[in-house]
Amino acid sequence: AFAREMGAKLGVEIVPTATAREAVSGADVVMCATNSMEPIFPAEWLEPGMHVSSLKRLELDASVVAGADVTFIHMRDAGSKTIRSAGAELSSDTEEKKATLSGKIGRATLPELTDLLLERRPARGSDRDITLFLNYTGLGYQFAATGHVIYAKARELGLGRKIDTDLL
Repeated sequence: AFAREMGAKLGVEIVPTATAREAVSGADVVMCATNSMEPIFPAEWLEPGMHVSSLKRLELDASVVAGADVTFIHMRDAGSKTIRSAGAELSSDTEEKKATLSGKIGRATLPELTDLLLERRPARGSDRDITLFLNYTGLGYQFAATGHVIYAKARELGLGRKIDTDLL
């Protein structure tokens, strides 16, 4: 009922799913932003024409990168050290896993986002190409852009409410 009501308010179809696989099946764009220390999106889920973005280095394995036709990374030279909050306990092998994955995907040679924007490297060659953006520096450009589109649509539809930014 909630999905139907919200879909009617937004003017879009919202389809609830029972599994992550169902959620991404047939999707044009998949945005991964988890706290997982293990892959959550297997290469078998890639479909022709799909775009996948990832914020967390360990949420995709090397087979997903290998399965993409076009891959860009935000920055090759960004530090890979995880900064943890005081008292946070994470697996001691996390940094080693990240370094191993970086080697497997050829992170040091992947084209950067600026290479795409400045047309130094080719983008998608056809509508069937699978594209991948690895945004491992923690800058959520794709989420900021998506948030702006959602915000603009909400304003257009008269949804939401203004809050006092002094409270933030």
